Amino acid sequence: MALTPIAAEETEQALHYDWTLSGVVGFLARAFLPGHGEGVLRNRLDDEGHLMTELVVTSRSAADDYWRYGSESDTKADRLLRAWTSYSFRGKQKSKEKQPAELGVVEASSLIYRISEDPPTTDRVIRIWWDGDIHPVRIVPLGVDALSTEDGPVDALLFEVRGERHDGKKLPGRVRLWLSLADNEPLDFTVSRAFVKVHFRRRHGPRTATP
Repeated sequence: MALTPIAAEETEQALHYDWTLSGVVGFLARAFLPGHGEGVLRNRLDDEGHLMTELVVTSRSAADDYWRYGSESDTKADRLLRAWTSYSFRGKQKSKEKQPAELGVVEASSLIYRISEDPPTTDRVIRIWWDGDIHPVRIVPLGVDALSTEDGPVDALLFEVRGERHDGKKLPGRVRLWLSLADNEPLDFTVSRAFVKVHFRRRHGPRTATP
């Protein structure tokens, strides 16, 4: 999956998704949290190998609510330079940014880009920065799976990211990612934690402005 050129020194990609909250707890949580909305995943890569990634999630029920997850990394040196999260929900805002010192760490939102650029054919263990902590995870290729879309089922490559136990701890949750067979483009992905699932379904073209 190649990024779209926008300048001589940079390439950029913007992927648009609709998301829904599901699962047993997710269904009950809709009384307090938005149940659906939109997401934009942006990747920008320059000639120096610096990758800027950000996932922006917004709610259709509240125009001012948003959640941001992003990072800047040096792909040539395999170094995560900085990572950040921020949100605005019901008038409350919070943000934080860190500069992890370890090599070989991938921030969670950039994991989708990393897998699509180099899809593993066997299990691969890496370390990710997830909400302020570093966790080992295992990327498991599950073969070709029938993905349900508005135009009917399509065959896609399915991968699952599972937490690995380390020092008695384990990442609480997992991610499923479907890639296009034609060009490894990220089609859908699901983030699961406990009994809550957030499903991001790919669509084409933006509907609303990103905060």
